[in-house]
Amino acid sequence: MLIEDSGYPHRPEDVVLIPEALALVPAANARGVAVGIVTNQSGIGRGLFDWPAFSSVQVLIDKAVQALGGHIDFVLACPYHADAAVLRYRREAHDWRKPAPGMIAASAHELGLDLARSCMVGDRISDMEAAAAAGIPHRLLVGNADRVDQGDVHCTPVPRSGLAAALAQSFSA
Repeated sequence: MLIEDSGYPHRPEDVVLIPEALALVPAANARGVAVGIVTNQSGIGRGLFDWPAFSSVQVLIDKAVQALGGHIDFVLACPYHADAAVLRYRREAHDWRKPAPGMIAASAHELGLDLARSCMVGDRISDMEAAAAAGIPHRLLVGNADRVDQGDVHCTPVPRSGLAAALAQSFSA
């Protein structure tokens, strides 16, 4: 959740970065906390853009994080979708597509992460559901003031302006 959800972001010039979220990355890095991105990318499966376009957005994000002194440890993306136009990505359900926990489980296995000590920061309920299914206890649903009340019992709704404090509080509890 480092960029605005604009549907199918695939051109760097159309991407809007979220400064409050970007600032968390170097802070986590400084504490030895792995930072990763797990993202549904049905736009690839739907044929709206390709992997190089996705990569160009990731380069933009990486540069923004590096400018703040941080780094992203891993990125996993799921192109699968029931309505995919690209046949190899057409699946009714795929264990990597959130709300399934597959991307989280794969990253935890690969990097040796302790999910019981992890946190998911996301802007969709499907992010929170995937984190809950993976056993992540700290789940922050981020949004603007009119979206904060749309959270459910499985997460803590938090406005962007309170993101750093909410993340610190979730780990001190």
